Amino acid sequence: MYTSVIRDDFDNEVTLEYMTNHLENSRWFKLTYYHKGQGKEVTRYGRWDSKCRAWRTKNNDIAICYLQVDDNNEAQGYRTATGITDIQGKPKEDRFNANLPLDNISRLDS
Repeated sequence: MYTSVIRDDFDNEVTLEYMTNHLENSRWFKLTYYHKGQGKEVTRYGRWDSKCRAWRTKNNDIAICYLQVDDNNEAQGYRTATGITDIQGKPKEDRFNANLPLDNISRLDS
């Protein structure tokens, strides 16, 4: 189960505080964004810790500094993402309960 953190149930853009709170309370998350260096949209996995943060750029785009992890949840270093289209977090509390409902707050407008 994932909890998406870009939109609320009423399809409104969420605040940075709300998004940060969800990411802090995720075991890990899946982040989809436009990678300028590769010239395409990519999906990466990450964890949130005390060095991570989210902010608005000068162009009013959301930017996120996160700890990227590989398939084995091993840290690969800190990355910054902009042009984010989707973030889905794996809640900490579902560790023993696979039947939690999906809270989908999906797409981000540019």
